[in-house]
Amino acid sequence: MSPTNSANSGDQNKKSVPDNGIGSVKPPNDTPGTKKGGTSLREHPNKFIRFFARAGFTVWIIVMAIGMAIAFVVSVFLL
Repeated sequence: MSPTNSANSGDQNKKSVPDNGIGSVKPPNDTPGTKKGGTSLREHPNKFIRFFARAGFTVWIIVMAIGMAIAFVVSVFLL
């Protein structure tokens, strides 16, 4: 084997991957602004799943609001 073939022998098995210019590789069929997994559960065609998705989201928002209020009150007393 010649020195040039042995130095590049590992490159023969590698696939060429397009680069987006900043060093990271963008997966194929990935368009900006789309979420992985398709549509939101709150817009699911099944009414049962849509109900529980919306109810879960509402409960999560309420719990987060209560937590923020408690954190605010605690921070006021620590001043």
